[in-house]
Amino acid sequence: MSKISLNPALEEDLIKKCRRDKKYFAPLFEHYYPYIKSYFLRHVPAETADELTAKVFEKAFTGLDNYKWQGVSFSAWLYRIAGNTLIDYYRQYTREVNRKLPFQEAETVPDKTKDPEESYLEMDLKNDIDEILATLPAREKEIIYLKFYEGQTNKTIAAQLGLSETNVSTIVYRSIAKLRELMAFSGN
Repeated sequence: MSKISLNPALEEDLIKKCRRDKKYFAPLFEHYYPYIKSYFLRHVPAETADELTAKVFEKAFTGLDNYKWQGVSFSAWLYRIAGNTLIDYYRQYTREVNRKLPFQEAETVPDKTKDPEESYLEMDLKNDIDEILATLPAREKEIIYLKFYEGQTNKTIAAQLGLSETNVSTIVYRSIAKLRELMAFSGN
């Protein structure tokens, strides 16, 4: 059990009760709301985090009858919904931004604590990495992001995405190999 999850027996009991009477969703909501909102705050502005958090709990509330207790915490299911909601948000956001301004024309603000050449080289490398990451399939991108940008373990990623820990490890390994190959090919 993670430090986020409720006691599994209590959680299972609340879910069973909630299927009969939706008022039992309140303790689940109250417990997990700050964690899900915190997840979104790491990725999007506060107003958007509020909106996306509400969507997650709306989806969980309406989909609770489809949730099957399999010994995996309710939080893993919520985080999977949150991850999918974030991906949907980014897809929509990307479509809107691409309609308004091509990515290549967006300005980047240089870091003033470094000399200009170092800042330029760092920005150039970051742009190259972003372009190479963009070539990965969505699932691989998400796993790489969760692993290296959020620092999550393979076990938590596996629970969140409904994969085995071994599968996550394999995807990370293969994705890194692809990225290295593409970096070498691009001359970086």
